[in-house]
Amino acid sequence: MIIKLGKNEYPLERPKLKQWVYLEEIRNKVIHAAEVGSSKDFLDNYYSLISAALGIPVQELYDIPWHDVALAYLYICESQLPKFEFPMMYSKSKSGETDWEYPGRTWFIWVHTLSKIYSWSVEYISELDFDYAIALLHEIISDEYYSREWQWGLSEIAYSYDANTKSSKYKSLPKPEWMKVRATQTELPKVKIKKSMLPAGVVVQWKEDDAEH
Repeated sequence: MIIKLGKNEYPLERPKLKQWVYLEEIRNKVIHAAEVGSSKDFLDNYYSLISAALGIPVQELYDIPWHDVALAYLYICESQLPKFEFPMMYSKSKSGETDWEYPGRTWFIWVHTLSKIYSWSVEYISELDFDYAIALLHEIISDEYYSREWQWGLSEIAYSYDANTKSSKYKSLPKPEWMKVRATQTELPKVKIKKSMLPAGVVVQWKEDDAEH
């Protein structure tokens, strides 16, 4: 995709893993600034995201019409969306930042996790397709959970004694929110309505085709 800002055109491609992680950190700062109402932080990170994604100096963005900048921002955010709906990417974490958090730590977590499992170099991991990397992380975390669940089942703390039944009851290891069973939409049953209960007048049935006109 080519994005035109001012008199110049800038190519926009789906970022590789390292660039994607970096852009996601900036995008999250934009969202956080909007939530807390900090206009300065919002604009600083808003322009920083476009600058980092397209390689355009922030100063040049100030002279470009706001609607062109906004459109570029939307295209950039769209290019960062995974092609698949990975559950762990859409679950909301209830925990806040840890005391040892620092800027850029997310990238090193990715490198540490993938290099530990697959023995890949930092350079190789940097150039991974981010959908591919997310899918691998999805499976790594799943394996780690089931390994912990096995160890949990062998320990005494996994069982609680019920004095009423005089037996032990197994307590499941808590799962991450994204690993829990998601509710599925069930199709409502079709039932016949008595003629006497139908509304008076002409009944017009809405069809999908009508919504396109």
